[in-house]
Amino acid sequence: MSQMIVTDDLTYQVGGRTTVDSVNISVMAGELVAVIGPNGAGKSTLVGLLAGDLRPAWGRASVAGHETRRARSPEMARARAVMPQHGEVRFPFTVYEVVMMGRHPHQGRWGTPSARDRQVVEDAMRQAEVWDLRDRVYRTLSGGEQRRTALARAFAQDTKVMLLDEPTSSLDIRHRELVMALCRQKAGEGCAILAVLHDLNLAASYADRIVAMKEGRVAAVGTPRQVCGEAFLSSVFDHPVVVTGHPCTGRPVVLPDPECAAGQKELRIVAMDSCP
Repeated sequence: MSQMIVTDDLTYQVGGRTTVDSVNISVMAGELVAVIGPNGAGKSTLVGLLAGDLRPAWGRASVAGHETRRARSPEMARARAVMPQHGEVRFPFTVYEVVMMGRHPHQGRWGTPSARDRQVVEDAMRQAEVWDLRDRVYRTLSGGEQRRTALARAFAQDTKVMLLDEPTSSLDIRHRELVMALCRQKAGEGCAILAVLHDLNLAASYADRIVAMKEGRVAAVGTPRQVCGEAFLSSVFDHPVVVTGHPCTGRPVVLPDPECAAGQKELRIVAMDSCP
């Protein structure tokens, strides 16, 4: 398998503050990597840097063989699909029209959809379970319906790399599992997927590897079992957790520690430099 996402001391600064600090990660073709961490850890900024939407202060990032700071926009649009944390659609486009926007990088100068474009869009919408919403105006959808529409648009772009920022936010339990199962399927088809997730249990259940970030730095990279230790996660999130095994899969399940939360025992925090 080839490396589809590679960073080398990737660093971003804004307003004199470093929000992504010397990040070195890689994602292989066929791999689903989850990025976790508290609010303000630099996760969304990392996605922006990988997407080519932000320019690093120093260091470099390569996506599908394209160095992001040098690649042209059309090249990047055909190389990676991005599902942003917040997707604003100001005009009254229908759901179908929004998903069709994902095909623009593959269309000619006049942007006329081909039969293949229409088929790819329909397939993506059926996968994300938004085909029945195709004639609805996007702005009238619920938050969860908008997230699934954004995912369908990313799928329709048909790229080798997908950058997903909180793809399961606003979704009910069935659709959270559906979205992650679809991501797992895309990875199985050879796509490299980096997904920012706040649900630690989804990350532990579906990811091949987890990147944990805190204060702009990578605190750990490894398999779910390697990263999801009680002391480590408690330190990263500054909140007590208990880690147990899923009764069906054996993968880690992360729960808040009720005794610490109730003040019955002290929070066990370990130094970051002793974490995996």
